[in-house]
Amino acid sequence: MKPLLSLCALAAVAASWSQSRSVWPIVGAKSAIVIDAVTGKVLWSKAPDTSRFPASTTKIMTALLALEARENMPLVRAPLDVTKVTGSSLHLKPGESLSVDDAVYAMMLRSANDVCHSVALQLGGSEAGFARMMNERAKAIGCVRTSFKNPNGLPHKEHVTTARDLALIAREAMRNEAFREVVRTQQRWIDRSINQADRLLINRNKWLFKDTTADGIKTGFTKDAGHTYVGSAVRNGFRVITVVLGSPNWQDDHKALLDWSFDRYGIALQRKEGEQIGVLPVANGTDKMVRVTSKGATQMLQRMDAASPLSLNWDRDRLPEAPIVEGQDLGFAIIRDSDGFSVRVPVVALAPVERAPSVLNSTFRNPTWYIIAGAMLCGAWVMRRRTRTA
Repeated sequence: MKPLLSLCALAAVAASWSQSRSVWPIVGAKSAIVIDAVTGKVLWSKAPDTSRFPASTTKIMTALLALEARENMPLVRAPLDVTKVTGSSLHLKPGESLSVDDAVYAMMLRSANDVCHSVALQLGGSEAGFARMMNERAKAIGCVRTSFKNPNGLPHKEHVTTARDLALIAREAMRNEAFREVVRTQQRWIDRSINQADRLLINRNKWLFKDTTADGIKTGFTKDAGHTYVGSAVRNGFRVITVVLGSPNWQDDHKALLDWSFDRYGIALQRKEGEQIGVLPVANGTDKMVRVTSKGATQMLQRMDAASPLSLNWDRDRLPEAPIVEGQDLGFAIIRDSDGFSVRVPVVALAPVERAPSVLNSTFRNPTWYIIAGAMLCGAWVMRRRTRTA
């Protein structure tokens, strides 16, 4: 099987790649990770599976659940105990209401713990009930070491996650268009039913004001957690997501992860649905290969110094058999990079492949066969006549 494509498209960028740069990013955080937002490939990590306190980065999950429920929850109403919530606040009054969208802005820009508490009680009946919802959603995403106990990240000895799990949660959240709009917003005026003097939200994510390629996501800090940060940035046509937990300087760590990742990786494959991603072998066809496209857009990154190009192979034991019609669902294929990382994509045929004629059919279709057969019959008839006359 020939490689899917060469890395010629990366050559120009790779040529400018400085070998003098550090082989690995210099990161002071206790745990850190950077992933490709499309495929989830881990580009680099440090203690990614060690349990840590997430602090306010918890609110990524709270905001995601709120946005996913907004069709059935148009307004968020503050409960009677809302004034007892400590830490960052929108200073909600009992009974005060605001839209779900404004509530999410308050959670992500102001880091309002009282708004998180209000959302939790409305969706889960209690903070414990909402925590169960958070943990179920995290498990569905693929998190295996996450245990949420509250909606805002306030200190709790069992409220923990990992850099890897938090990256998965952020990746899922960034697939939500409304969430992406919120976390890249620098400031926002909201509507509220009581406190009209406090309606302007300024994003506490200082990195958004420093880096034009940044588009989120959330800062956090508690004494036990230290500084935490989940970030997103788009450069060179692709997005990476970073997580730093227990960082002495989250901005320096985040910058190191971004610069290192964008210096060393580039897009090796980027196709829209309907565009060819490669060719794959088929059985019993007039053509030995079939052109295929993926269902939905496909994108793969590759290291600039990769030893080999991407490859494309069937994710099946037997080859599909001709005839194949254009647009036919052909199952799944595997795209693999030089590091061994792979993604499984559904593919369809871009062009038909006719079935090759069988040996018997091809024989009968050949006029030479009739000449030979006729000669043989004539020979047999002559031999039979001679035998009878003898």
